Amino acid sequence: MLKTLSKPIYVIFLLPLLLSPAWYAWGGAFLLFVGFVPLLALEENLRKQNKKRTLWKFWGYSYLALLLWNISTTWWVWNSSPEGTIAMLLINSLFMSFFWLLFAVFRKKLPENISLYTFAILWLSFEFLHLNWDLSWTWLNLGNGFAYTPQWVQWYEYTGVLGGTLWVLLANIFCYELLKELNKKHIIKLAIIIFLPIVISYIIFYTYQEKGEEVEIIVVQPNVDPYSEKFVGQEKFIPYAQQADILLNLLQKELSPETKLVLFPETAFDEGYNESLIKVYTPIQKLLSFTQKY
Repeated sequence: MLKTLSKPIYVIFLLPLLLSPAWYAWGGAFLLFVGFVPLLALEENLRKQNKKRTLWKFWGYSYLALLLWNISTTWWVWNSSPEGTIAMLLINSLFMSFFWLLFAVFRKKLPENISLYTFAILWLSFEFLHLNWDLSWTWLNLGNGFAYTPQWVQWYEYTGVLGGTLWVLLANIFCYELLKELNKKHIIKLAIIIFLPIVISYIIFYTYQEKGEEVEIIVVQPNVDPYSEKFVGQEKFIPYAQQADILLNLLQKELSPETKLVLFPETAFDEGYNESLIKVYTPIQKLLSFTQKY
């Protein structure tokens, strides 16, 4: 089976088909546990051929597979910036493939039983870097793939999202080992790594009880079209001062003496502001006047 999986044409299309569903509402998080298996199989197959330039071939194949995964999950950024989307897709896929290239190098240098686990170390390093530099784009961090199945990952409160990434990576490694050698030991390892965290999470999920004081919160979401009305230069642009009025009028309808917190969208006040002169802008003046009144 691994030999079939390791054919480049299969790997290039299988990887995005297995990984992408987790980022859609209709689900597919369980496929994350096997999504990288084809790429692991391809690396081993090319390495054992012992031919020239197999390392660079692997890098090229991995780049194409990862690029298709990026496209199939983050294509929607095109609605904001076509040029930015192309750059993001190409560069982020390149970053990912670089760590796969490093993995292939380690596989050649280290013993078999150790080198396979460098895959997990390297990918975790990639995600940690992506969380902590100015080119951060963490949408495809593996731990985020459980956004539609939060009942599986209640233990994130202890490990953070990188705990979910480690979970996915180990499951892929154990699944790969099982496909290489079908035996009871590998079956048990794979079952434990997949199902034990889920069982623990369900226990946390169904035994959790809210603590502390209940407060009233208002979330305001205006019906402003982000593609034609929201931003300067658009066909039906609504002036920012008028957008502020829309927000505050909606808030006024729901506001009560018990309201403790109000949430507006992240682009509620979107124009460029000089922070040292923040109070001279009309939308900010309207907001300050409203908050002073209440």
